[in-house]
Amino acid sequence: MQKKRWSILLFVTYTCFIYAQQGITGKVVDNRDTAISDCSVFIQDTDFFTQTDSLGYFTLEVPAGEHTLEYQAPDFRYKSAQVTVLQDQLSHQHVVLEREIEEKEIGEVTITGQAPRRSEAGLISLQKRSVEMTENVSALQLQKQGVGNVAAAVTKATGISRQDGTGIIFVRGLGDRYNSTSLNGLPLPSNAPEYKNIDLSIFKTDVVEYISVEKTFSPKITGDVSGANINIISKEHDGKGYVKIGLDAGVNTQVSSKNKFWKKDGTDFYGFKDTQMPDNPLGAYNFKTSWNWENRKNPFSSGLTIEAGKNFLTGTHGKISLFATFSFDNDYVYSKGMEKSINAQGYALKDLNSQKYEYSTNTTGMMTLAYKINNNNKINYNLLFINSSNQENRLMEGYIKDLAENDTGIIRRAEYEISRLWINQLLGRHNLNKRLNFNWSIAYNNLDNKTPDRQQTTTKMSDLGNYLIFINNSDSDQNRYFDELKDDELAGGFSLDYLFGKEKENKIILGYQAKNKQRAFEATQINFKITQAETKVDEDNYDNFFNQHNFESGLFLIRTFRGNSYVPTALLPSTFEGTQTTHAGFTGIEYKLSDNLTGQAGIRLENVNQRINWDTNLSASKDDLKLNKTKFLPSLNLKYGLNDRNNLRLAFSKTYTMPQYKEIAPFYYEDITEISFGNPYLYPSDNYNADLRWEFFPKSAEVLSITAFGKYIKNPIAKITISSSGNESSYVNIGDWAYVFGAELEVRKDLLKLTNSRLYTFLNATFIESKSALDSDKIKKETQNFINASFDKEEDELQGAAKFLANVNLGYNQKIKDISMDLIVSYAYLGKNIYALSYGTGNLIDQDLHILDLNIKLNLTPTTTIGITAKNLFNPEYKRIQETKVGDMTQRSYDRGRFLGIGFSKKF
Repeated sequence: MQKKRWSILLFVTYTCFIYAQQGITGKVVDNRDTAISDCSVFIQDTDFFTQTDSLGYFTLEVPAGEHTLEYQAPDFRYKSAQVTVLQDQLSHQHVVLEREIEEKEIGEVTITGQAPRRSEAGLISLQKRSVEMTENVSALQLQKQGVGNVAAAVTKATGISRQDGTGIIFVRGLGDRYNSTSLNGLPLPSNAPEYKNIDLSIFKTDVVEYISVEKTFSPKITGDVSGANINIISKEHDGKGYVKIGLDAGVNTQVSSKNKFWKKDGTDFYGFKDTQMPDNPLGAYNFKTSWNWENRKNPFSSGLTIEAGKNFLTGTHGKISLFATFSFDNDYVYSKGMEKSINAQGYALKDLNSQKYEYSTNTTGMMTLAYKINNNNKINYNLLFINSSNQENRLMEGYIKDLAENDTGIIRRAEYEISRLWINQLLGRHNLNKRLNFNWSIAYNNLDNKTPDRQQTTTKMSDLGNYLIFINNSDSDQNRYFDELKDDELAGGFSLDYLFGKEKENKIILGYQAKNKQRAFEATQINFKITQAETKVDEDNYDNFFNQHNFESGLFLIRTFRGNSYVPTALLPSTFEGTQTTHAGFTGIEYKLSDNLTGQAGIRLENVNQRINWDTNLSASKDDLKLNKTKFLPSLNLKYGLNDRNNLRLAFSKTYTMPQYKEIAPFYYEDITEISFGNPYLYPSDNYNADLRWEFFPKSAEVLSITAFGKYIKNPIAKITISSSGNESSYVNIGDWAYVFGAELEVRKDLLKLTNSRLYTFLNATFIESKSALDSDKIKKETQNFINASFDKEEDELQGAAKFLANVNLGYNQKIKDISMDLIVSYAYLGKNIYALSYGTGNLIDQDLHILDLNIKLNLTPTTTIGITAKNLFNPEYKRIQETKVGDMTQRSYDRGRFLGIGFSKKF
């Protein structure tokens, strides 16, 4: 009976999406009757378009009447044909394209409409035509490589690396504070107090049409950027209605080798469960969640995706496009290694063997509604919800100075983080006449990020016998921690584009953008002070000690850093609150100076008003700390077409970098081997950027480019490690100047093409040199001795700037009748780079990494796909060293295991 109900539900859903099909369907082949994939199919003088699938099939829903179809595919001659579409009927077409016999240029073809944005060929064509320097990563490319999230996707672009264990990216050696992220051109909030940008790994590629990496500044993007703006373009349905279901499963080889996989109490499989701080946590032991760890059975990664799209024609030229997707996936990772905290003389403060059990989930729901009123007016509404969670159970055993010097110390830490993000966007595009376009957008984003009930215990083996005892050196040796970050963001703007010239080849832009961000963060740590020495603990049952009976017996005290239950303010959390309001006006002109030379000059006037106050475990602000800056930001982009296949580009701009809330608020963020706090004396940096690029387009889906770039940063911000007993770090304007320069190479090329197979590559490499002035006198003076630095050198490399980055992808495509296969081997190299600058204790250096992935995609039919993935095949050692006076010492080292997975999808 249950199966019957599901069958009826699926049938009804399917029927709703295929009902009343009207338009054109067909297959595109060559003169040998071999299917042509990625062929662009246009309806002339409209924005109706689609693309053939791997077996050459396409479907276009269009109004009834006479239409001119146009076909374009790499290495084939352009073709057009007249088609008649009848009401509520499909017109079937069989199209044969002729190959280009000789390598000759096709005469220019003018097509009115929008090129398909999912294909590699369409995005390379967009890159070729654009005046600005852009690099785009297509959804089809990501599918072939088995890339599951945006953080992994952007690392496939030139000059981009990812900080391990996070979704934070570095662009040309510039880290989180120098970059920005947006969705459809509208800003995104950060989901962690630690960072400026959102963790891109929470965005699944199921919601992505393509990703645009904007490395050069133009007036339309925020001025608080120097590395790149990562703009995610969300999917919009076009073509035949469908429902698609996908299933995934996989295993981490190191997880499968373990008999137990530890998880924290108070969590669930789906990542939605939320633990609250109990009432009266200081006056009694009221905690409901257990200190004990649970063994999670069957730790296999899994995933489910449901996707659907449908077009509804309205009137003669109108259309409503609906796209919706829901997905859930989880992942298990076990890593083992070591961590140290080292002083300047090379002596360990902590030397611990480490095991980490990580379980993460992601639930994503998105709906995109596009209403094309007519050929001149279109409105889009995008709704996106993401619930992501990550729990880590860390077991660290070994040496702790002064506390467990017999190497029997044990630190257990169970942490759970949950993040919920709502994004609402409304965008409009209006062609007021043949020369004047009006575009507008507004967005409301709401984010709630929590760390509910992080637990930590510190124990050791007794010197008096073979049993475990609590370490009771300080209140915080045993603790529970709760924090919450809330972010509300309202953003929007408009622009007018005026086209002039005989061919409308020139453009004037005038626009305005605004953003208001409200951020609030609070944290409370509950400490459990053990009152007696030699207090035994059962390592398998901590709840046997932490309970109401032992609390009443006085075996432990419960208090915060502010005091116990008798102190009225004891439960007041450490907080910081901030507001950032941005207003920006911009204007620019794009002008065709000659047949070959086009220039774009622009100005952005941006005012940023930031206010922050805090009450933390370090200090409390008496008044709001205000930062009000108005920035005049010019930019210039030049494009010179040497011929139809070669472009030469030049770009100059000025931008700035704002310090973030967390970098300013003097708030302690404490990990096991690292503590950081903010610096209220930070101020913005100014950035001067220059790029020079040569591009060569051998064929429509191929590109070769070489780019030289340089950046000069005035008063750069950097993270430094302070020589102290706690191995603390903070953020400073580290000197008067810093610079980054380098070169990038990108190649996308077919290596060998036969009748039914193709060998191809896409690769990139980046070379980077960087330097930053180190000025301890400047730091002491500007922070009024709040932070004292004493560098043993006058300059050093910029934090996070690896000297060399590379991605090499080799792909093979084979077609046998109705079956096609893509096999891609992906290799990535990330050179060593500075994690944190330091004086006294020595720089922390992340060592180089070699990563190898393999992905196979089998299209068994036009609607059935199987994917096989093998990731992290080298299983490299993630290693961080610390420079000390006695030589380099390993500060952190671990590996994450290999991942093997299989996926299946069916389209109805």
